Amino acid sequence: MLNYFIGKKHLIIFIFLLCVCFTLITLSIRSRTMLEPVEKTIFYFIGPILKVSAVPKSWGMKIWRNYLDIQDHRKENIKLKKELAELKEIEKSLWELKSEIARLHENLKIKKSKDYKYYFSRVIGKEKNVLLKTVTIDKGSTDKISKNMLAINSHGLVGRILHSNPFTSRVLLITDPRSPVHVRVQRTRSQGIFSMVTMDKGTVKFVSKDADILPGDLLVSTGHGGVFPKGIRVGYVTNIKKGSSFKKIEARPSVNFNKLEELAIMEVTKRN
Repeated sequence: MLNYFIGKKHLIIFIFLLCVCFTLITLSIRSRTMLEPVEKTIFYFIGPILKVSAVPKSWGMKIWRNYLDIQDHRKENIKLKKELAELKEIEKSLWELKSEIARLHENLKIKKSKDYKYYFSRVIGKEKNVLLKTVTIDKGSTDKISKNMLAINSHGLVGRILHSNPFTSRVLLITDPRSPVHVRVQRTRSQGIFSMVTMDKGTVKFVSKDADILPGDLLVSTGHGGVFPKGIRVGYVTNIKKGSSFKKIEARPSVNFNKLEELAIMEVTKRN
């Protein structure tokens, strides 16, 4: 008999629990007050267990929320870095645009003459040596640029076209020994030949020892030699020394050859 009950123990436990649940439901329906002591007793023992079991869940939720916050901050940080990089690029573009506008404004200061036709170009290549001799511009024979046309900017004489291709041209600068310029002192009309020694220093040769020349005097082209027309600003006298037959004159060019970016090419339409 005992063996029979042992074999059916799961069934007996199930029937017992079913009876307990039925009894509790019945008591709950009949009288709430009768069930309260039982509920209190049950929750007295299982309350701490429920409280402790809720802690990992709370921690898990908190960790999950923190993870989501970190991910949101990470995405926001990436977005802000991207926007900052874009703003820096825009700032660079604005500065470049501002610089270009300033240079174009300088070009507008070029005193245009009816004796010349003007073509504006950009410098796209320079020689990489100590004494810059030629530069390449973005205008060529298809743009009506041809050999020996004059190259200037708003500050004065730059050089002349050495040769032109269909889409580009080579400008021989006055810094080259092959490009001496016949000049005169604008104030007194004393004449000489200007040639460059370095990128920012030149000399004026064959000036009479009695010529009236002072530091700061402006040198302009005379038109002699048939290469450069007259009246183009070339440089300024910086120092004067007496010689036996001629004065030794130092001068600086009016053009900054380290900062050539835009040039005006002049085509002669009427000879002086």
